[in-house]
Amino acid sequence: HVINDISGMRFDDNMPGIAKKFDVPVIIMHIQGNPRNMQVDPVYDDPGACARFPLKIVEGMITGVPVVTGDVGDRRDILKNGAAGILVAAGDKDALAKGILHVLQSPILAEHMENEAYRLGAVYYWDVLVLDFVNALDGQR
Repeated sequence: HVINDISGMRFDDNMPGIAKKFDVPVIIMHIQGNPRNMQVDPVYDDPGACARFPLKIVEGMITGVPVVTGDVGDRRDILKNGAAGILVAAGDKDALAKGILHVLQSPILAEHMENEAYRLGAVYYWDVLVLDFVNALDGQR
């Protein structure tokens, strides 16, 4: 079984907990708009073309899901040089597919990556981020 979430974990706040509870892999995808209008003039950007924070990566991590992603932006830092996920050449669909298969066919690797992803993802919880932000502000006063 697998969860293929086309909403990028935006439509159902319970989805991360469900994935964790049933110990199933999650494919986090994204759509523009909603299922009724997602194909109306769709525009998808190149994640390597701008410096956005990769929220989908962190969402996968905090559910304890191994991450396979292109090596762009700050993903190497977020995944601690591959400890919590597999980094592949950006835009290489074959490398992405091989990375996913490698995780699926390597239960020990998958378990290690799940645990490390969950551990590393915890630093991105809102309560932790807010506390870090407040402490940084207090240090500047």
